[in-house]
Parts: sequence; structure tokens; C-alpha cells
Amino acid sequence: MFHLEDPGHRHRMALGTTKSGSLVRGSRGAGLVAIVMLLAGCASETTSGKFCSDYENAWNSFADTRDIVGSSRDTVLAARDQLLEDWDHLTSRQDASADVSAMVPVVSAAFTQAWNASSPSEQRAYQLSWANSQGYIALQCDNAGHAISFQGMAVPLGPPTQNDSAP
Repeated sequence: MFHLEDPGHRHRMALGTTKSGSLVRGSRGAGLVAIVMLLAGCASETTSGKFCSDYENAWNSFADTRDIVGSSRDTVLAARDQLLEDWDHLTSRQDASADVSAMVPVVSAAFTQAWNASSPSEQRAYQLSWANSQGYIALQCDNAGHAISFQGMAVPLGPPTQNDSAP
């Protein structure tokens, strides 16, 4: 079983640099890639424990860094960049089912859009999309017998403010 708390933003990914249209195009593109991979025999029918563990560790490492009181802005931004890089590497792996492989870019895009949101309402909408996508991956890992737990889901998805970080 997986554990999700309340959702908690920014990346340089081409997917999700504009508002809602990019996420739709990104979702279709990711879905198309997943279908091609499945038809070509590149995607696994189930998701491996190694994939689930690596996905879980990528998020938890970011959340742990972001959650440390006094983390500098540069430290948090470096952790964010590492998270997005880790997610990018996970999309090319062949040890996840096609639907899970297709969901990783959606998670990354929603995270990026929430991080870059221009208003609290826009951020909440992207955080919800991100949390749902994270939850889907956790559910699929759980269904494959590889329960994962995300730490710090209440961590804000956004750049640290002066109140969040040390000078």
C-alpha cells in the first residue's frame, strides 16, 4: 500500500512550459511513446521493484532536502534539478509498464508547471494534477507488489521564498 499526504514546483523541461495546452500535448506525446514502446516490445508488462524504488527515492530525496529548515535556495534548486533529471532517466528505462512510463513525464510536467505557477490558484491546479499522477504511479507499483511511500507530499511545489531558506 502507498501513502500520500497533501500535495506540495520548477524545471526546464519543454513539456509544460505553457499553460494547460502543453500538459495535454505532453500527455498525448507520452501516451504515444508508451504505445510505440509496448508494440515494439520495449516496455515491460509490469513495473519492477527497482523502478518503483528508484522513483520513490528520487522524490523522497528532493522532499527531504526541501523540508530541511534553513536549506539555501541554491540547495533546493539543485535538489529540484536532480529530481527532474532522475525522472527524465526513468522515462527511458524498460522495467516499467507502458502506462507507468508514460505517466512519469506527466508527473514532471505537472511538477514544473506548479513550480512556475503565476498564481496560487494555478499552483493548486497543477499540484492536484501532480499529486494524482504521483498517486497513479504509486498505485501501479503497489499493484505490482512494490509498495512505495512518498515523504513530504505537503512540501510546497515551488521555489523557496526568503522565509523558507537561509540567507
